[in-house]
Amino acid sequence: MFAKEVICTDIADEGLLDMIKRNIKRNESIIKADVSVLPLDFYSDHYSEELTKKLENVDIILAADVIYDNDLTEAFVKTLIKLLNTPKKKKFYIALEKRYVFTLADMDTVAPCYEHFLSIFLKASRRSPMCAWRVKEMNIDFEQRFKYERSKHLVMWEILT
Repeated sequence: MFAKEVICTDIADEGLLDMIKRNIKRNESIIKADVSVLPLDFYSDHYSEELTKKLENVDIILAADVIYDNDLTEAFVKTLIKLLNTPKKKKFYIALEKRYVFTLADMDTVAPCYEHFLSIFLKASRRSPMCAWRVKEMNIDFEQRFKYERSKHLVMWEILT
């Protein structure tokens, strides 16, 4: 099973969007789907007309490595709810690695950005519309399809609307 269309997004930074386009070009021999590269700003309440139209047909949303700043995390969760709160049912998956730092406040090694994400994510999951969705942390003990070093700090979540 393959996607008919893939929409890749990042902030409206031409350098980042161009890098995504170059990566797609390098891998075009193995890409079977139509691919679009569009800006998506978590801090904005408005999306381009093109992105808005494409989002009407989205079934699955993937996010990775978007949890590293508390303000961005709050904007991300708000954006996520907006993206998922549409008539068509969707599946959402987020993968992230807990980023541990030593803090003087805790006098310990902690993952404050993940803890902040978890706090606002779980709080949002108890309110409408998320309370009607299935939200669960996924088991990461699944078969690896290619060689990479899987961190013990990898976390994945799934939301089904």
